Amino acid sequence: MNNVSRSRLWAFTVLGLTQMAVVLSALSIDGPLRSLTVLIWVTVCPGIAFAKRLVKLDGLALVVLGVTLSFAMAELVAAALMYLDAYSWQGVFGALVAVTLGCIVPDLRPRSGTTAGEHPGV
Repeated sequence: MNNVSRSRLWAFTVLGLTQMAVVLSALSIDGPLRSLTVLIWVTVCPGIAFAKRLVKLDGLALVVLGVTLSFAMAELVAAALMYLDAYSWQGVFGALVAVTLGCIVPDLRPRSGTTAGEHPGV
């Protein structure tokens, strides 16, 4: 796999986990599936999406930086909402989803010179 397809693979994996977490939370489906999905998403996805915009890392280094950034971003968003006296888990979750989607959109768009059905480097 070349770097372009790896970057898109990370983006689509993060997008899939984000969609699962949002759907399970929006439908208020209780149980271990929602808890486990949202826990994995909050632990990994926002930080990895943000880390991919900051530095060119792959593998374990990216996951370690991603988990660290995920915890830091969740804490900062929660603290800011508490300071503004507007804290809710939905607010924290929504802000993290917005950051995650904002960071992965460039990897989801087709590259210049290709159409939507074509993939560069394939």
